[in-house]
Amino acid sequence: MSGFEKHGIRHLSPSSLNLWRDAPGIWALRYLAKVRDDGSAPMWRGNAVERGMEYLLRGNSLQDAQSFAMQAFEEAAQGEISDANDAERKLIPAMVAKIADWHADMLGAKNITPMAATQLKVEAQLQGVSIPVIGYVDFTFMEGADVDCKSTKACPSKPRPDHLRQVALYNYARKRPAALLYVTDKRFAYYTPTEFEMDGAVQELADAARSLEQFLYRMPDADTAIRCMPMATDHYAFSPAYKAKLLELAA
Repeated sequence: MSGFEKHGIRHLSPSSLNLWRDAPGIWALRYLAKVRDDGSAPMWRGNAVERGMEYLLRGNSLQDAQSFAMQAFEEAAQGEISDANDAERKLIPAMVAKIADWHADMLGAKNITPMAATQLKVEAQLQGVSIPVIGYVDFTFMEGADVDCKSTKACPSKPRPDHLRQVALYNYARKRPAALLYVTDKRFAYYTPTEFEMDGAVQELADAARSLEQFLYRMPDADTAIRCMPMATDHYAFSPAYKAKLLELAA
């Protein structure tokens, strides 16, 4: 029996493998102990901006796309009032406007074709990994690169390694170019990683999956796994729900 079978894990994802690399204790809380939270204002903002981008790429006006994105944020926040929510909410219209700027540039350069699908499921079998890795491409087009959109408060000067691993999986599974679109409230940056960068990122995913399987094979249960792992309480994914589980284990 493999480590994945032992713990009932049937597939992996780029986000789960990124979390395993960056914060293995939080990975154990989320995927073994099944501790869930309601998300956060930055997460809701990111999803809202993606919804706005989808609405825009379907041929709607910028104003309507901004309104659609704001509505998506409010639905996720469920009326919760906080300074954090207000700060993220204010970024959304400008971020959607920057997506419109990117889209206009791409159209002008004839580097974009009509959108084909959103959240397209892709599945890949990585070398030496016994279960599939599944991801979802943010935006695919009739021709050209698959695009993942990342809204952020500061554009990186090059693709972040965790984001690169995500699009590398799409490239590996679909044999098509993949790109990253970063948008802030002030600018956008569009990156098309090289084949060399993609190959290295896929190898990192496979390495992470193999190390995870070895770890799981040796762990008898979720609580033991959590106790064995360093806990990155300063990681962006650490939440009150995870803190409550740690207090429960310490009692």
